[in-house]
Amino acid sequence: MSITEDMEVAKLAQTSEQDHFCEVAAYLYQVRLEQGLTIIDVAQRSSLSPALIQAIECRDFRNLPGTWPIGICIQRYADALGLKGAEVSSGLSRRASAR
Repeated sequence: MSITEDMEVAKLAQTSEQDHFCEVAAYLYQVRLEQGLTIIDVAQRSSLSPALIQAIECRDFRNLPGTWPIGICIQRYADALGLKGAEVSSGLSRRASAR
């Protein structure tokens, strides 16, 4: 495989991972709204900052505040909603390790 082909494969993997992040973020946002919770409610339940939760919901993964891996943030967010956070975030971990 040439360097150009390697770069294209890496770009496709990154795009696929970002698409999955966006799907998960949209799902968590929808569940939060259905439960009538505010960002502050989720922040208190998850020990994540409101800014981090907002960045996840806005799908602004490049500018996430803090130093936690996104998979852990997603897991804590999902747990705060009463979901199985490890299952929600495991897809993110598998995709990241496949790169």
